[in-house]
Amino acid sequence: MIGYIYMALAIFCFGFAWAAGRASERVAASTIMYGTLATIAVQRITGDHFANVLIAQVAVDVSVFLIFYILAMRGSRTWVLWIAAWQLVNLMTHLARSLDHGMIEARVYSMSQGFWAYPTIGLVIYATWKGRRFDKCPQPLS
Repeated sequence: MIGYIYMALAIFCFGFAWAAGRASERVAASTIMYGTLATIAVQRITGDHFANVLIAQVAVDVSVFLIFYILAMRGSRTWVLWIAAWQLVNLMTHLARSLDHGMIEARVYSMSQGFWAYPTIGLVIYATWKGRRFDKCPQPLS
């Protein structure tokens, strides 16, 4: 059930960002969708749903982090810094699980991987909405 809610939110985020967002919101929403679809593909191919640390899953998460990091460093939007930081936390759970397999049990590892996606989606939706409102405000004459 939670997977369906997540997919509905991700699809809404993607559509809303592409319909009403600026370039940074569109890149962020596209990155979320890429990460989602790539994660699903890795899980379907391997049959492993976060029971173990998979190199393919780590590669997906590293690429998502790098896109968010580049977006944060090149852009003027501060909200992207939060998303990059949340993705870095996600990478650290991979590292913790791989260093000591018993430190984080499989269920907690699985939940921690998906947890940060929700605030990320929420922040992209908020940034798209806020940016849309900002664009409609009259600009001062200079």
